[in-house]
Amino acid sequence: MYDSGKTLFRQLAHCLHGSSAPFLGQASARMERAIHPFMRGINLVPRALRQQFIAWGPLPASVPPSKLIDFDADVLASEFVAQLPAREYPAIILGSANGAGVHLAAALGVPWLPQTAMVPVRTRGADRDDPGPAMAMLAEPLEQFTRHNPDVLAVHQHDPCHDRLPIQHVAYVRFKWLTLPAPYRRYIDQALAPGGGIIVFDCAHRRPMTQIGERHWFQFGGLDSATIDEYFHGGRRVEMFLKRHNPDPDRQRWEPPEPDGDQPEAEWGFHPALNGAIRQLATEKQARVAILRYSHPQDPSAFVAELYRWWYTSRGRESNRLLVDQFLLADPWLTLRTGSAPYWTLFGTRPARDRLLRYLRNAGPWPDIRLTLFSHGIDAIGDASGQEWAAAFDYARRGGSFVGVNPRYYPADLRTPAGFHHDLKRLVDNQPLPAPLTLAELDEFGAEWPGKEIHYEA
Repeated sequence: MYDSGKTLFRQLAHCLHGSSAPFLGQASARMERAIHPFMRGINLVPRALRQQFIAWGPLPASVPPSKLIDFDADVLASEFVAQLPAREYPAIILGSANGAGVHLAAALGVPWLPQTAMVPVRTRGADRDDPGPAMAMLAEPLEQFTRHNPDVLAVHQHDPCHDRLPIQHVAYVRFKWLTLPAPYRRYIDQALAPGGGIIVFDCAHRRPMTQIGERHWFQFGGLDSATIDEYFHGGRRVEMFLKRHNPDPDRQRWEPPEPDGDQPEAEWGFHPALNGAIRQLATEKQARVAILRYSHPQDPSAFVAELYRWWYTSRGRESNRLLVDQFLLADPWLTLRTGSAPYWTLFGTRPARDRLLRYLRNAGPWPDIRLTLFSHGIDAIGDASGQEWAAAFDYARRGGSFVGVNPRYYPADLRTPAGFHHDLKRLVDNQPLPAPLTLAELDEFGAEWPGKEIHYEA
């Protein structure tokens, strides 16, 4: 449930088929109608029980460590491309998982193929605040996994802050393809129009990691919550966090394994080894390559929001609403059907909120702003409250409101995965969809983009 690459991909696939994506793309419209009455009352249960729902959420999709030995990454690549419509496209997007990138793909009407995917692995009873044993638990299975999959790099990510609830039951193992998997290659051969374009989302963010094997790393911590220094050396915020969430009074900081260097961030970073295969493919297909480079996953969000405003205006469609989505909560089809310009936020943290407010100050007011928040269950280090996020509504001329999330229950609002989609449907208008954005228009906009946080190279 919490795999950004798989979930964002699934939601875009729905969009390319001309449909919305209920319940993070995992439910049909019929199932959504059955789920929603139940979801309306789910927040009435005690918060501790709601946290258990979040903690156990990834378990049904998880695999035991023994299954890593013969796990075939190409099978997952085949499952990805099987979800896409079999038709010709003017471009294909490849690379880093990114919500703004999925919205760009929707505007162009083209697929996006992620470099990174996740395998949740069952590790029931793991100590969330003792990363050494957690790392050792999967060392041998992941070494066998990488031997069986010679074209991937695996990262075991252990974040006791934002992933605190689920990592007691599952470990987050993410792998990156270092070359194009055969199913991707076959799909691109069939789907990319002659002379088409390949757009690479290249997130340069890196994190300190501990090397376990030749292509196997351990990443302690995540992005945009505690700082790297806090994860590795502690501090007042870590001490207070552990005091709230760990009954051991002697636990005042984490003691992760010593890092050996840095690597592309597990969930969002782009591994440059894939560039060689992309360039070779482009030469064979006589395709052009455009690269969108950035340092932080949220950096492309302002670019895509303003691109949508520019695109809508060029098609004679009013651009009156900014839709602020977050993490896995994105529905590209309903974004288009509601005439919204999307601004994607990484998590519910203060740094993510501050980036949004900085964009709103620079971009000027929107008539209407709608905003959602992803619930991970606890008050984590660096998180902003619903009230703090509501500061974005001050930049709306007519006002703003939350979509699918109730600040009273955040960050443990269990209705949100269904409620985001349900509430967004109410904003659908009867305007026809604009003609897709063209590569030439993207080049034109990219060449004039004044922001320094991204570099668009056509």
